[in-house]
Amino acid sequence: MISRKMTAFVAPAVVLLFVGLLSGFAYLQPWLLPKVVRALPDIDPRPAVLATGIVVPVPNLDDPVDYVAWVDAQRWRDKTHLTNGAPVFDAAYAAYVEWPDDDGDRVDLPDRARAGDPSALADSALRDWVESNREALRLFREAAGHDHATWPLTSSDGTLAGVLLEHLSQMRALAKLVAVEGRMLLHEGRYAEAVERYASVERVGAMIGAGSWLIEAMVGLATQDLACAGVMDIPVENPASADFAKLAERVATWTARPRPISQCIQFERAMLLDAVQNMAGKSWKVPRIAFPGLVRQADALYDETVYVHSRPPDAQSFDALAHVVKSGRLHPIIAIFVPSFRHVGKAYRRGEAHHRGAVLVLRLFAYRNETGAFPDSLDNFTGEPWIIDPFTDEQLVYQRESDDFRLYSVGADRSDDGGDDKRDVCLWPRPTLDD
Repeated sequence: MISRKMTAFVAPAVVLLFVGLLSGFAYLQPWLLPKVVRALPDIDPRPAVLATGIVVPVPNLDDPVDYVAWVDAQRWRDKTHLTNGAPVFDAAYAAYVEWPDDDGDRVDLPDRARAGDPSALADSALRDWVESNREALRLFREAAGHDHATWPLTSSDGTLAGVLLEHLSQMRALAKLVAVEGRMLLHEGRYAEAVERYASVERVGAMIGAGSWLIEAMVGLATQDLACAGVMDIPVENPASADFAKLAERVATWTARPRPISQCIQFERAMLLDAVQNMAGKSWKVPRIAFPGLVRQADALYDETVYVHSRPPDAQSFDALAHVVKSGRLHPIIAIFVPSFRHVGKAYRRGEAHHRGAVLVLRLFAYRNETGAFPDSLDNFTGEPWIIDPFTDEQLVYQRESDDFRLYSVGADRSDDGGDDKRDVCLWPRPTLDD
């Protein structure tokens, strides 16, 4: 028979143990039995997912999906009849002479030259460096003339997370070299030649961005921004002597863009599912019992993310997705893998604003050369796509200021902050070397 004293001791201990078990389960529940978490409960995202044309295989612990092979096949899809510039890019990088990164206060000379610093552009060391890269420059332009640039995927550990994308940094380095050459040509008044150099940079940015993942899209956008920045700098050099109308027509043909975000998200989904498939049952972080729920939770989140990015910008939906990611209700593995899709969406629209701005700046200077003054408003260009702000689908902000003007997009917050370069996307006037 249990004594009263022992009962008085055991009963609270049992209660504490039960409470501890409940608390422990509540803490571990997202790890053991992940549940579907909906950010947008009132929508059906499946049509948007199907519209991407990319159906990600379902992971299988008994018959694992080779996601590396699947993504590789997707990257080569519909390209069998097209020309591949990858071998030419490899040759270009092999011929590339790097700028010495240990040259003291001259380490940033190429960046200063690309920004239009007259002393940098006149520096003999910089000119010698560009001259030593003549073969690399030639091969870069040749490669840009191909239909695509695709390399076979290689993985260090057989997973998508281990895939090496060495070509990204190589192509970016070559594009920066070409942008320096373009700025040198601008400085010499050789505008048409400079625009053709920038056209090759823009084309290569599209090639990079046509890859699978968001990192490729982001690098592609940044590369295209190099080209647009160079074009918008043309009026800085000598606004009276260039044929701005003809240059604007050329830049208007730059229509290639990186892969749509919604498609990139499908490949990001594949990377997460590949990680889950490889970790399930092998790591305490993904016990086998959690696998089915984890896959459902991942698919639900990525379905909604594809839906949001297949539509016009919607701050409320973005906020709902961000709240779910930060809520603690997702399995930690998903929370770790999910990138900041909202920032990627901003980068896409910012890149489009730069392209439209490049064409419009040239059109405005052509207008001035023809009429003797800048227009009072953008009404003279009504119906042209270049005047539309991609963040709002309304007109870009244009303000005539005496013999100059201001042009900017209101940016991701969709609020006119007066051309603040931290909140708005400023297109003109161009930043100075001190900015």
